[in-house]
Amino acid sequence: MLTTEEQLVIYNAFDKSITVNKISKHAVSIIRTLQSKNFSAYVVGGAVRDLIIGLKPKDFDIVTDAKPYEIKTIFPKSQVIGRRFQLVHVKKGGDFYEVSTFRSNVSKNYICKPNSPKKNNHKKYSTDDSEFGTIHEDAFRRDLTINALYYDPVKEQVYDFNGGIKDLLDKRITVIGPPEIRFTEDPVRILRIIRIAAKLNFQIPSDIEKHIYSKFHLIKDVSKSRLFDESLKMFLHGQGLASYELIRRFNGLKYLVHLSKNNRINETSNQLFEVMLKSTDLRVKQKKYVSPHFLFAVLLWPNLLNHVSKLEKERSVVRKLMSISSKTVLAKQASIISIPKRYLFKIIDIWNLQIPLVERRKKDHQFITNHPCFRAAYDLILLRETIGEKLNDAGRWWTEYQNGNKCEQAKLLDEEAFNEKNYKLNTHFYE
Repeated sequence: MLTTEEQLVIYNAFDKSITVNKISKHAVSIIRTLQSKNFSAYVVGGAVRDLIIGLKPKDFDIVTDAKPYEIKTIFPKSQVIGRRFQLVHVKKGGDFYEVSTFRSNVSKNYICKPNSPKKNNHKKYSTDDSEFGTIHEDAFRRDLTINALYYDPVKEQVYDFNGGIKDLLDKRITVIGPPEIRFTEDPVRILRIIRIAAKLNFQIPSDIEKHIYSKFHLIKDVSKSRLFDESLKMFLHGQGLASYELIRRFNGLKYLVHLSKNNRINETSNQLFEVMLKSTDLRVKQKKYVSPHFLFAVLLWPNLLNHVSKLEKERSVVRKLMSISSKTVLAKQASIISIPKRYLFKIIDIWNLQIPLVERRKKDHQFITNHPCFRAAYDLILLRETIGEKLNDAGRWWTEYQNGNKCEQAKLLDEEAFNEKNYKLNTHFYE
């Protein structure tokens, strides 16, 4: 834990491996424009952190003492976002740059006020981030010391109020303020720590770990749409497997994904998730497309089969059982995370294609290969076979079909296929 008694240290940016040519020229232009109007302005947070340790930032957030309306005046085509916590999106070079105003933590020294104690057994704390403040106050309201670094590309200086650079070089995660209060103020900070620890390969100190264990349940109070966004940051940005391993250690996946069997992940399901996330991380590294619908189609697959198995005694056609179970599983998932409809339909399509992909009947092949979700459904078949499911050699068959010429494809279509009435899902494979 860090108190508010740390002193500002100013570093030469070049000594910390930061040069202005590593910063987006549009971000630098915005900062220069603000400073020309007698405002201070800096690149802040993850971009500065990543540059110091030799990583390439994905975006550049800017912070300033200019108020939102003043930023809007300087950049007339910008957009003010939010009501209580206003940000300004400034468009430059076809991209939007997030510009925020220094904030103060109204609850000084983290003596926070209780909020709605009647609705919960635990104390909730809140801080009013809508108050504008100084750069010093802004630094101490941030979550981690390594995220509270400010870079001035004009003066070529890095400002460190919290000992963040030392923590960064020591590979240490330090929460600014008491972790139990900071996690209660905003439980998403728990997910952020897990994600950063996974990304940077940092160890989470034991004193922070114990508060993560005790406060993880507060994640359920976070808005469902925000949790969806945080899930994508955690699993689709190149450190999905490492993030998953950490979140599983804290038994936290149940707050993001509706699981079966008492919210526990059995070994078979764990193998499926690990293989999927390892593959996803590789695709990110190769700059290939990764999709939210495929992520959740895989994470919810074992639970889907669990629901199908409960209905099998009704002796309905397997497609009907899949349809009923899909609605049930996605309805339960909606109570945890708000998945946009455009992804829900694709998740259902991926699941529904599993049956014809295994049956591989001649009359279906054109419909299957022309389906927008064919590739994702095929990838799920490959994952299932990788962990030992027996799927009528479907992975090999569809791989050869896609790579074959017309003659080879015709030969494959003549192979004996499953009869729909006899086909059964491996509903007990993940139990």
